[in-house]
Amino acid sequence: MRYDPDMSDERQRDRAVEAPVPDLLDHRGRLRRMGVAAAAATLAAVVAALVTYGLAQDDIERASPWAARSTAAAWRFVIFFTALGWGATFVVVNWLLSRRQARRDAFVPPATIRRRPRA
Repeated sequence: MRYDPDMSDERQRDRAVEAPVPDLLDHRGRLRRMGVAAAAATLAAVVAALVTYGLAQDDIERASPWAARSTAAAWRFVIFFTALGWGATFVVVNWLLSRRQARRDAFVPPATIRRRPRA
């Protein structure tokens, strides 16, 4: 907030108090959605690691000094696609959960008139 010389000091203090308080607590569930997305991404990464390790197992298990480049390339393949699976799954699941939450927040139930029972 900038200091405005045309305003009184009291009004400056009032403007400072009117600033919104930062939201220190997570009331909208962002952390929960990110946790769910991270858990789903971890499961997808485990599956990706098992599949890619199975595909690269022949190159990884070679115990020859001449096969060092092939072994390193096989490990790079496993690590790259495991990380790609984790990242892509995290982004997609987080996006889906955020979109679902936005739709829930936008829903306004229809107004109904409640009539008091006559006594």
